[in-house]
Amino acid sequence: MNSRKGLPYKYFASKYNCLLQKWDAPNSQVLAKPLICLGDGHDGIWNLFREIGEKQERIEILDWYHLIENLYKVGGSFQRIEEVKCFLWKGEVEAAISCARRMVRAAS
Repeated sequence: MNSRKGLPYKYFASKYNCLLQKWDAPNSQVLAKPLICLGDGHDGIWNLFREIGEKQERIEILDWYHLIENLYKVGGSFQRIEEVKCFLWKGEVEAAISCARRMVRAAS
């Protein structure tokens, strides 16, 4: 078993080790360029994505629900959170990051 794999891989490997010895699915597939990775915010998902291809070959996307959930964890005024959400909805990621950083600095 490949020890660099995440928990889902290890679980699968423990159940179906004989198949994995013949076929290393995560590493033998031709990847789309770019590979779109949609995650739900769980660290395990992002760890798995890091195992697939190089960073410049992937576009990593956090789904809207978890993106906003994490935004509320940052804290800040309702108005500031709405401002960041507006930037994100319009695809203005750098403006959203800048605003979120100001929120964090103001909270500390």
